[in-house]
Amino acid sequence: MAESIESLEKILDEQVKTYTDLADGIRAQHKLVSEGRFEDLSKNLEQEVALIARGKYLEQARVELMWEMADRGELPGSDLTLQEVIHHIGSGNGTSLHGVRSRLRAAVENLREVNARNADLIRVSLRAIDRMKSQVFGNNGKSYTASGTAAHRENTSLMNRQG
Repeated sequence: MAESIESLEKILDEQVKTYTDLADGIRAQHKLVSEGRFEDLSKNLEQEVALIARGKYLEQARVELMWEMADRGELPGSDLTLQEVIHHIGSGNGTSLHGVRSRLRAAVENLREVNARNADLIRVSLRAIDRMKSQVFGNNGKSYTASGTAAHRENTSLMNRQG
């Protein structure tokens, strides 16, 4: 069982590192966009995609390991949350897993905060674009269809547009 717990700790440590790196990368995107460094932004986005894929892989590995532990009778198979694993194995290895769990929760919360900030920035940007569109075209601005005829779009918003 000690080997399984050690493997679980390694996976969790990698998850913490991955989520921390992902949050740092997203923060770096803010600076790259504000400085207009779009080539660097493209590289950053590639790294972000790789980190997201790594996070998914690690989560799958964690779940699979915990189910294997349950199949071997090392864990109860009914509820395989990390909290239950820590509770089940007791204070021996549980304290080190508890610390990893705390770091993982902090990394995930940090990532949520970064994502919420990005969502706010996107909303503000879309509102600014809508205001600019209204100033340029007025509230009842016309646009044109593929055939060249005027298409009336009264009070459309980029935030409400689909497709």
